[in-house]
Amino acid sequence: MPLTSKGTEILHAMQEEYGEKKGESVFYASKNAGKISGVDSDCLTMDALRSAFHSVRKDSKFNELVEKLEKKGYSKTYATKIAGKVAQEKGK
Repeated sequence: MPLTSKGTEILHAMQEEYGEKKGESVFYASKNAGKISGVDSDCLTMDALRSAFHSVRKDSKFNELVEKLEKKGYSKTYATKIAGKVAQEKGK
């Protein structure tokens, strides 16, 4: 499951402190124990993708959609992937 920007920040901080493998282990153990929350973003469902598609004007730019998705808590990488899919759909 993709991480939110908050989740990505916490994961990187733990990896810096504990090392790559141990940091990841500590991160997911903390998440599963409920000590940290708001770190998982739900994958966009087809309905959410359609909603994002329709909420963006036909002439809007790729970066505007990436920004909009990031504001909803998606990581930049995931938002870029989704914006790419939307741009691809608009091209059809």
